[in-house]
Amino acid sequence: MRGLGAGAAMLFVLLAGCADGGRDRDPAPEEPDEALACSGVTFTMGDRWTYRIESDPPREFTTRVEGIEARTADNRTLEVVVTRETGELVSPGKPATYERVEARRTCDWALVAIEMTVTTDEGSSRTALFFKEPCRELRWPLQVGASWTVACEGLTEQGNETNESAFRATYRVLGREHVVVPAGSFQAHRVEGRLVDRADAPPNVRLIAAEACGDVRREAAQLAQVLLSVTCASTRTT
Repeated sequence: MRGLGAGAAMLFVLLAGCADGGRDRDPAPEEPDEALACSGVTFTMGDRWTYRIESDPPREFTTRVEGIEARTADNRTLEVVVTRETGELVSPGKPATYERVEARRTCDWALVAIEMTVTTDEGSSRTALFFKEPCRELRWPLQVGASWTVACEGLTEQGNETNESAFRATYRVLGREHVVVPAGSFQAHRVEGRLVDRADAPPNVRLIAAEACGDVRREAAQLAQVLLSVTCASTRTT
């Protein structure tokens, strides 16, 4: 199994929870639907999540749904939700902003592609990861005590270089708990993810609540992210 490059490893850490940058493997997007419901969560154009990174000083970023469209992966046509995330990176002494575009197949949240652009005073750099097959991180429905391993392969693009990347990760649903964050009070599943080939890497912990249509808290690389506000189909009907 090939190792995960530095850029791809960063993308794993940022998986949350992509626009394809004009790659010829994808067809032109179809006219987006108004909403797409899967796995107990409905995504709608305009859905929006704002998080705070608990750093010093704190940083904020916002993710929003920009489209629901058809994409081709592994010779199949998939219906995916496209999100765009913008914010500031925690980079002491070197202010940096980033923009990440992510496409996921919504029925099981399997990732198709992720593309991230980081901008500093020195210029911009781009890292992209295009999966050969949809990378299905989560297993629905989430059940306490469940565990699984995923193996994902793809192509990583950094600058003018394109390399094959692969990683294996294990996931466990550690429990279900009551979580209070600035966005409100939620019942959430605690899911822990660990890279199999990097035993020294810290776990990626996500607290996922259907009422928030996603993560209410994330813990990765010794940093925590908490949900400040959310507007999604679930919050509109409650």
